[in-house]
Amino acid sequence: MLICNHQLDTAQFDALKALWQRARVHDAGLPVFYPDLLTRARALKSNVCWFEHGMLQGILSACFFYETACEISLLVDPAHRQQGIARRLIAAILPLLRQQGMRTVIFSLAKGHAPWLEALGVRYTHTEYRMMRHESPLQPEPVTALSFRRALPVDVPLMVGIDAACFNTSGVDMNSRFQHLLREADCQVLLAVLGESVIGKAHLRLSDGVWVVSDVGILPAFQGQGYGYALLLHAINEAQVQRATDMRLDVETTNQSALNLYMRLGFSVQDAYDYRSLALDALENLMNRRKLA
Repeated sequence: MLICNHQLDTAQFDALKALWQRARVHDAGLPVFYPDLLTRARALKSNVCWFEHGMLQGILSACFFYETACEISLLVDPAHRQQGIARRLIAAILPLLRQQGMRTVIFSLAKGHAPWLEALGVRYTHTEYRMMRHESPLQPEPVTALSFRRALPVDVPLMVGIDAACFNTSGVDMNSRFQHLLREADCQVLLAVLGESVIGKAHLRLSDGVWVVSDVGILPAFQGQGYGYALLLHAINEAQVQRATDMRLDVETTNQSALNLYMRLGFSVQDAYDYRSLALDALENLMNRRKLA
């Protein structure tokens, strides 16, 4: 039975947690899901569930973080794959993606576990690591020429420039994304300022009771001078001032020395995710050829 809804109820979310457990054992990881969004009443019917005999066998959750790109979390029970469930879920969400003017679909999967997407030619974009840090005392911040402040709407062009220089943001409307972030009550963007110039940023948000630090970036001309470390440590301390106990760090990096730095700050790797993207037109063509299983 196909169910489309704005919000998972308690029973549905419990069924999803059981599905996560089964899939994690089989896949050694999970796609990225956002529990706070799944259990919040969203404006759009962004969740699609497939139940059979009272058991959740598949779920798709669409997150409209960008103006023309949608992030898709898609998971099918390992015992029920190759039965067309993924195709049904995607077919059910396609009209909403078209209605919202999406042009690109972004998938997240457990790192190295994307055989079906690779077979469809879905383009790999990057890998992100999810790291956890448990309660610890405030740490002294290094003495640098940096100062820090919270971002304002007028800073959006500066933040777009930092993301373009530091991350893979091609094809994504970052201007809309930052405007959306700054409107969120549980999210703030911290800026690193050198003299009168903004040279870096970090995102800090409250998600499912955990403070999350993400999108930590320093402009390339200022990298290798300790500014990234200072910014990250400031973000950690800022979260702890707001009574964070557990903290999560979401980072995109291929640099093992950067991962080692995060570990020295008390973080440990919990999960790793591969991100892949596909034009919505191409996804619809694949659906029409019934190649999804």
